[in-house]
Amino acid sequence: MAYVALNIKGIPVAKLLLRTKHIVSCLKENKVIFNDLPIPTWELEEMVKEFDELAAAGIDKNGLSVLQRDEHIVFVKDTLRDLANYVQLKSKGNRTVILKAGMQIKKTGTYTRKDIAAPYGLKIKNTNMGIPSSLHWKSDKNVMNYIEYSHTPEEDTSWRRYAFSTKQKVNLTNLEHKKEYAFRVMSVTAGATSAFSTIITCYG
Repeated sequence: MAYVALNIKGIPVAKLLLRTKHIVSCLKENKVIFNDLPIPTWELEEMVKEFDELAAAGIDKNGLSVLQRDEHIVFVKDTLRDLANYVQLKSKGNRTVILKAGMQIKKTGTYTRKDIAAPYGLKIKNTNMGIPSSLHWKSDKNVMNYIEYSHTPEEDTSWRRYAFSTKQKVNLTNLEHKKEYAFRVMSVTAGATSAFSTIITCYG
């Protein structure tokens, strides 16, 4: 089992910019593999473009450019962590897939696994017409949440991916009318995977 390594703590701005460009370029180049990114490619490209401009901008008298740049760096790092969690889940620990995402591999023996709690408190919110509109839950912070659905939850092989979410909710769309759906959620980080939540059901 291989684990994603970002190695972005304390990294110089110039190196962070290059690494971000490389990761976004690799994800775009290998879109057949990474075909369900939690952040659209165009948003990632806009993020890189803005980062490039801020990194190259001069410092004004009020230090505004530095403030904007530093705020954007926090945003970039958070986005990269979300992508790392996604790639870890998508790769299933496959080194080749992780490398195709432009990310590094954690060195053997340098990572101590931290258990993460399973999502809990699942609830479904309905529209005024009683139609399921969104699924909500509680989970650890800074995780990628992986949502599955099934029409026959008692069968392990029946579960299918529904969505990825960096938030503690996902909108429910394209549910077939009067058909029963079961949902469960799992949290993933670059180095650990939680157990699945309890199951919640609803009718489309």
